[in-house]
Amino acid sequence: MSNKNCTLALLAALALFISTSPLEAQSPLGLICDPISGSNMVHISFMDPGVFFQFDVTVNGVLTMVLPATGGIIKTLVTLPGPGGHVVCVMGIGLPTTVADCCQFVIPSTQRFVRGDANADGGINIADVVTELNLLFLGIPVLCLDASDSNDDGGIDIADPIYLVWYILGSGPPPPLPHPLCGPDPTADPLNCVSFPPCP
Repeated sequence: MSNKNCTLALLAALALFISTSPLEAQSPLGLICDPISGSNMVHISFMDPGVFFQFDVTVNGVLTMVLPATGGIIKTLVTLPGPGGHVVCVMGIGLPTTVADCCQFVIPSTQRFVRGDANADGGINIADVVTELNLLFLGIPVLCLDASDSNDDGGIDIADPIYLVWYILGSGPPPPLPHPLCGPDPTADPLNCVSFPPCP
C-alpha cells in the first residue's frame, strides 16, 4: 500500500472514530439511585457503555469515589453526609468526551423538633422571628433548619418569619406539624435538623 493510500486510510479511520465516539459517549448512563431506608446510604447502579475509562461519583458536587470502567452494569453504595436533599452524579470520563447522569432525592431527618421554635429554646415567641431573620439576612446559622421553616414549604425565605408573626399575634394558623409537640418532619424536603435540644 502506498504512503498516499495509508494516509487516506488513517484519515478515514480517524474521521469514523471522531464521528461515532461522541455519539456513543452521549448515550445516557441510566443512573438509578435507591436510598436505603433508615441510613445515610444510597445504592446506585448505571450502565457502562464501554467508551469510558473511569467514572467519577460526586455527592452534592464533591468527588466521593472513582470507579474503574468494567463494562455492563456497575453497582455500588454511596455514603451521604446526612439527612436532607442530595444530588448524586456519575460522570463517565473518556476521550474525546465525558457524559454525566444525576439523580436528586431527600433523606428525611429523624431528629425530633418543634416547627416555629427557630432558636430551640422550648417556646415560640418574637425571639424565633428574630432568629429566622438573622438566618435569612445575616447568615447566622441554626442547628435545625426544619424548625425555621415555619410554613413547611420546604425552604427558608421571608414567608417564614411573616407566617410566625401572624401566628404569634393570633391572626394566623399555627405552624404545621410537628407543632406544638416534638416530632420528626412529616414532609420530605431538602432541609436538615442536626440538633434540637428541647426534643430528646
